[in-house]
Amino acid sequence: MHLIIDQLLLLARFDAGKASEDFQPVDLSELVDHKTEDIDLLSAKISLKITRRITPGISIQGDSSQLHRLFLNLFSNATKYNTTQGSIDYELAVRDGFAHFSISNSGPTIPAADKEHIFERFFQVDESRAASGSGLGLSICLEIARAHGGTIELLATTRGFTKFLVKLPLLLAT
Repeated sequence: MHLIIDQLLLLARFDAGKASEDFQPVDLSELVDHKTEDIDLLSAKISLKITRRITPGISIQGDSSQLHRLFLNLFSNATKYNTTQGSIDYELAVRDGFAHFSISNSGPTIPAADKEHIFERFFQVDESRAASGSGLGLSICLEIARAHGGTIELLATTRGFTKFLVKLPLLLAT
């Protein structure tokens, strides 16, 4: 219950236009690399094959605590909505002046009718298949990406495969 209240408070801050109080240079490569430990812990129970590609030295201007939450939510979802002995593949790279973080996982396909709703608050895909959760994770990811001048989108959901992409503007050298 505490987690849901925390999530709702964060969303209320976004709604009030108070997205963050602490934007500073963040080594995104290092932050994602540290999240690797979280995904290892989350995935240990179901023996997932994990493939990682992290380009070193990618920096952005941001709130490290919010970015931590964004990546933890994505890693958590990739684990929760996976299959035993499935896979997770993620990459952090620079493309077109943005940090691109893509994450894909094996597991249930998101039905076509639900694709346009997955970033809505409290929305959960087919509750009979839904893992425990509040339906706030992806909406929080969306708000965090927007607060950082970026985007998040569902790139693909086909038979047993789902892929998300987060784009965040790079920290410009001065």
